[in-house]
Amino acid sequence: MQYRLIELARARFRLSRIDLINGHTPITRRQAIANGFQRHLGVDEAIDLVRPKAAGTGLTLTAANHITHLSR
Repeated sequence: MQYRLIELARARFRLSRIDLINGHTPITRRQAIANGFQRHLGVDEAIDLVRPKAAGTGLTLTAANHITHLSR
């Protein structure tokens, strides 16, 4: 479901990349994704897809202006 949602969002918003944070994402990569997200907001459009369980390890995206919670 995560990968399908990414493809739909990329097509809809014409974005070249959407980062995914889930249980398979190494902690160092999670932080790099979060740092990039925080830096790019206000300059470019950005979307990150974060699985709540994976994000619940101290990850904070304070620059987000919209949050959508999706459950199966």
